[in-house]
Amino acid sequence: MQLVEIQIEPGIYTEQTDRGAMRRWRDGDHVRFRYGLPEKIGGWAAYEGITLIPPVRAEHDWSSLDNQQWLALASPQKLYLINNGNLYDITPIASSGVLTDPFSTTNGDATVVVSHVDHGLSEAQFVNYTGATAVGGLTIDGSYQVATIIDGSTYTIEAASPATGSATGGGAVTFEYEIAPPIGTEQQLGWGAGPYGQDDDPDYLGAGWSTPRDAINLRPELSLWSLDNWGQDLMACRRGGPIYVWERSGGPNIRARIIPNAPVANNWILVSPEDRILTAYGSHDGNQRDQSLIRWCAREDYNDWTPTESNAAGDKRIDSGSRILSAVRTRNETVIWTDTLIYSQQTVGDPEVFLFSPRGEALSIVGPNAAVEAGGVVYFMARDEFVRYDGTSQILPCTVRDYVFARINRDALEKVYASVNKEQSEVWWFYQSNDEASTDNDSYVIYNYRENTWYYGSTGRTSYTDSGFEDTPIAVDAAGKVYAHEIGYSDDGEPLNSFVESYAMEISDIGDFFGHINRFIPDFQDLSGEVEVSFRARPYPRAAETLKGPYPVDQTTRKIDFRVRGRQISILINDTGTYEPVPEEPDVNSTFWRFGTFRISVTPDGKR
Repeated sequence: MQLVEIQIEPGIYTEQTDRGAMRRWRDGDHVRFRYGLPEKIGGWAAYEGITLIPPVRAEHDWSSLDNQQWLALASPQKLYLINNGNLYDITPIASSGVLTDPFSTTNGDATVVVSHVDHGLSEAQFVNYTGATAVGGLTIDGSYQVATIIDGSTYTIEAASPATGSATGGGAVTFEYEIAPPIGTEQQLGWGAGPYGQDDDPDYLGAGWSTPRDAINLRPELSLWSLDNWGQDLMACRRGGPIYVWERSGGPNIRARIIPNAPVANNWILVSPEDRILTAYGSHDGNQRDQSLIRWCAREDYNDWTPTESNAAGDKRIDSGSRILSAVRTRNETVIWTDTLIYSQQTVGDPEVFLFSPRGEALSIVGPNAAVEAGGVVYFMARDEFVRYDGTSQILPCTVRDYVFARINRDALEKVYASVNKEQSEVWWFYQSNDEASTDNDSYVIYNYRENTWYYGSTGRTSYTDSGFEDTPIAVDAAGKVYAHEIGYSDDGEPLNSFVESYAMEISDIGDFFGHINRFIPDFQDLSGEVEVSFRARPYPRAAETLKGPYPVDQTTRKIDFRVRGRQISILINDTGTYEPVPEEPDVNSTFWRFGTFRISVTPDGKR
């Protein structure tokens, strides 16, 4: 009898057969590889009392001058702030004023008819009322969504309960109408900008508050926001629309407001922090929308966009491609993606301000949020590859490429959201699978750039930002629930199931002979709670497997005795149980494990 140690390479590998993969891990969920060893990923805990209007597809965190930490989050219709555990709605207001006796109720019906001549609203638009008196047994106060548009002077909302009488009234009601929702579905842009729109431009999707555009002019794009901070203030732009600013000096209850002189339609925005210049990509030139145009404001003045000899404002039209898709800032440059090329934007000082240089044909980025910077390097998901950019683009060899791109939903590529977990040296991409039941991001793939390993899992997030705002990453799911990640090892207090499974591996120490495997020596470098360990053995690559287990393993388990005959063996570590919470660590109520070396006891039987 001899003790055999089987070394397994780190990372998940899906690109080969058992024989070709040799000693590798073939599958897993909710695991990561650290210093070559698999372990369960950190868990998450929900923010109590905070649920956002989904889907949230943008996050940005920063600090104000008074050392307050802020996190901005945006969904198609909403712009939020979180500060000190409190949620603030800073969604821009399209119009406001006072209405007199605008509400009409019907006894026994929760539908309320609102009268407002030339209201300019759309279905599902958020409307806010204050100061109303009771009418028909209802007091219409707070935030509502438009249920139906009757005509240009009347619309309906739904009250929380049926009216107890038929009446018209409400007194002097102060109203605020928030920015209009995207036309149709989330995947169609076009939500209006009042006088800032160009009614004669059919491709400008923001011409007039909720003025419908013909469907032929609507691209199948998600309504996405780009967010950045100008010092302690927040800059925000919903794709296809104007740029807004939220000013810290006004306090968290002040809504974001439009920047009057900024371009009225933009694909993306970024701020150059070293010289305080706000740059708009895929911008409006004052006459029409030009999705290849880059414009930037005067230095230290985000409301001055007219180039003069005395300021730094300017513009540049990118010649390659039909539109600018996204931009990511790094330490030395800003990386810009068009639909055909990557450009580099570098600060060079006056009078040019910026230098724009092509960096070769781009593997087409799948969506505006599919790129992230880590350590001065940009990583992004292309349509069939993962790419590393550090001045030049290089395809990243990916051991799970076939798995990811065979199951990703090609109609939902713009939902891909990239972020970084610098504490773990990981780049995360969240995506929607092609499972028929899937309606939004439900999966992730991770690249560990320190260890050059890949792994994946089944948790979906629509947005994710690294630690900074908090000590841990913050993410949002498809239902609008906000989570702090890397908290304990549970799924918000529920079991977080994890597993890792190897390929069938040759037991090389027995040569060409069969072996009798009769013992497994657990080597968990860390284990709290209990895991199950199973084995599959077979004599030849195509032969039937013999399953042994599952066997429970905890901190007290010294060995597992079993008997099986074969030349190849695989191992499955499966965490399905929970254990009692540690009193001083109430969030830790699920198993954590970190696997070490795979060791088995084998006796060659002398037969080939």
